[in-house]
Amino acid sequence: MSKSQSISVLRNYHDCDLARGSESYLPGLPTHAATLAKWSRQIRKYMILSMHHRKTKQVFRSHAAIIGERARHARGTHIFIIHPFSIFAIYREHFMCILWMISFAMDPYNVSFHYSAYLTPITLPMQMFIDLLIFINIILEFFVGFYVPITKEIVLEPKQIRRRYLRTYFFVDLFSCLPYYHIFLMLGLIKLNSRFDFIGMIKLIRIVRLNTMSDYMRDLFLEMSMRESAIKWVKIFLKTIYLIHWWACTFHGFPILYSNGHVNLSEDSWLNKAQLYKEGAGISMAYRYLICLLTATSHFYGASEANQHFILPLERVMASLCVVSGFAYCIYFAATFLQIFGSINIADSKYDELVYQLETYSRVKKLPENLHKRLKSYYEYKFQKKFFDQEAILSTLSEHLQYEILLFNCRQIIEKVMALQGLSKSVVGGLIANFKLEVYLQNDVIIKQGDPPFKMYFISHGTVAVYWSNGQELTHHEDGDFFGSLQEPSIVSVVAAEITETFSMDVMDAKYIFKLEKEVSERMNQLQASKQAEYRSLAQILDDVDGKSVLMELRRGYILEKRRLR
Repeated sequence: MSKSQSISVLRNYHDCDLARGSESYLPGLPTHAATLAKWSRQIRKYMILSMHHRKTKQVFRSHAAIIGERARHARGTHIFIIHPFSIFAIYREHFMCILWMISFAMDPYNVSFHYSAYLTPITLPMQMFIDLLIFINIILEFFVGFYVPITKEIVLEPKQIRRRYLRTYFFVDLFSCLPYYHIFLMLGLIKLNSRFDFIGMIKLIRIVRLNTMSDYMRDLFLEMSMRESAIKWVKIFLKTIYLIHWWACTFHGFPILYSNGHVNLSEDSWLNKAQLYKEGAGISMAYRYLICLLTATSHFYGASEANQHFILPLERVMASLCVVSGFAYCIYFAATFLQIFGSINIADSKYDELVYQLETYSRVKKLPENLHKRLKSYYEYKFQKKFFDQEAILSTLSEHLQYEILLFNCRQIIEKVMALQGLSKSVVGGLIANFKLEVYLQNDVIIKQGDPPFKMYFISHGTVAVYWSNGQELTHHEDGDFFGSLQEPSIVSVVAAEITETFSMDVMDAKYIFKLEKEVSERMNQLQASKQAEYRSLAQILDDVDGKSVLMELRRGYILEKRRLR
């Protein structure tokens, strides 16, 4: 590989010469391994952290952090635990989202209209199938880890997973999926054509999962590259449909439940006034549902009474509650509208405006598509889809608060950079105060071989590849590592292997700090010298080893594992 090829900015991936074979960190298999063992290993790959999960890049912002999490999971003792950001978790969440959407529509309908609809050849098998799938999901919940947003922690400990599920949704899921009707029918407690309203209503506790379904739906739409504002409108539309549907079922089921069956309906009931149960009329259940839907919609929005008059006190209370809930929902809709278009959501709006300006600029200047994508990736990584003026915010804070925020933002550098270990808080703060945040896109050339001493870089998130003068890749530097030189010209070229966030310190700032802190100066000088010696040693090893030797093949990971693009 030539030097020009090794640091080309035209590629959209990093073709790594130092591939480590399998990055799943699962135990490798020999070529003669049994088919069952290969299938088992492939299934486990679907259970570990995946780069395709939407939240992976949000929580683990570098390849090194992703690999570290995979290693923690794969080398753990609990091999059957599923990572919450795995391929399996993605499909499970999407499937459960669709399943709950169907269930939230079917369950109220079955409770309200089941005396003639629940036992049909369509609704009964469908209800049984949904209950079976939810029961399978109950079992899976005990084996799927969870993410704690506050601490950004991934919990894979079985005891904590079980404890969390038992304290939250276990009993709700269990009680909502048991086949109560069939159990009571076999025990002789109900007859085949009986009402069993209270038994069927137990399944309505499943609606508690509405927020979970909403979260899964948001993740599904985000993976479909929908905008946040569009997702909010879709969720509002679905909530409106569900609320009106539930009220339609209530308008039909509540009078029948109160009268213990449609045969015993009072003459003053609105169902009789609407002639929905007129003898010999042959009215279908679909027609009854449409009349109930029209009545519920009219009361929900307070538009009219839909030519229906409520005489019975309990039915009037039911209609009044529908009107009040509709009024409250309209207030919620107005608040959401202001959130989407008003100042409440200004950070998202500013980011959308920034992206729109970027797209307009790229179109007017006729930038190449590849360059446009790189600019968009830079904006998305740096601002995380939330635009705000950090300098303006910090300028309004006291010096002490600015100092605390600075230390918190650089906490990963402080924890991982060996050069900063053991130094006092004031010394570390003085160093970090002179750091400058820089973001490099994949294949950006950060340092060229022969550049004069200019900066030292500390990697916060990301990976860089180091190349020797002949274009040979020597090594990688990842989260918490450093590169660059403040004393002598660079003997290597450094290229970003992925989107990389660094904190840099130039020569002038370094000289000022080194004058004040001799300990820091000596430590930095030693680390830079050891880094240069490491580069020369690696280059010498690569020159001495034949490119086709077994040692080189092992180094590149070609023996037991197929080479992978990174």
